[in-house]
Amino acid sequence: MARVCEPIVMTSNLKLAPDRDDRRCDLLESRLRRYHPRFQGAVRALAVRHPRIADLAASFPALLFALAVPRRGLDPARAIACVIDGHALAEAAPAADAPLWLRKLPPETFARPIPRLPDGELFRRQIANHLPRSPKLAPTWLQLVADAAERAHEPMAAWIAREFAREPRRVKPARLRLICLWAWYSTEPATLGHESWPRLFGQRPAGFKWIPAGLC
Repeated sequence: MARVCEPIVMTSNLKLAPDRDDRRCDLLESRLRRYHPRFQGAVRALAVRHPRIADLAASFPALLFALAVPRRGLDPARAIACVIDGHALAEAAPAADAPLWLRKLPPETFARPIPRLPDGELFRRQIANHLPRSPKLAPTWLQLVADAAERAHEPMAAWIAREFAREPRRVKPARLRLICLWAWYSTEPATLGHESWPRLFGQRPAGFKWIPAGLC
């Protein structure tokens, strides 16, 4: 496990002490540099507290970010203690409300506090196939997933993740609210919107493989 030395005052870099595992130290520093400049200070301040926390920069960048920059109302203390005590990531991540599927996302993904995200069993299996290909597009991808889950449901979140990963230029984030409204009503049999679907759009699609013209 990499050992993190005390940071040098008045510098923005996390200085790593001499260690036999120098390559590991270099990896951690390179990962830390990839976080958004706005949050570099918070992430580095947390990373120097303990080597196990610093190691998250390589093993679980999203969890390190969630602990350093928690969203409003989320206390990361218990999750931080889990990491320091050497508990499994599968135990520490839920304490920070960070789904394990975030583990594959690079540090560039996190340009704002991580919002509440879908984490159902089926969604976890699906999302692994629809991760963003470009780190530059990852922040938008993550926000679309969160917004779709909040405004509609997990199937819609998986759908928008897939579509944005495939062809990001075709997805218009400004129209997401309308798409989610369409998606929610299409799965709610007790609503007027669901009953009106065949008259307005024809047969309901399976798996959100198609969207009415103009919505996306």
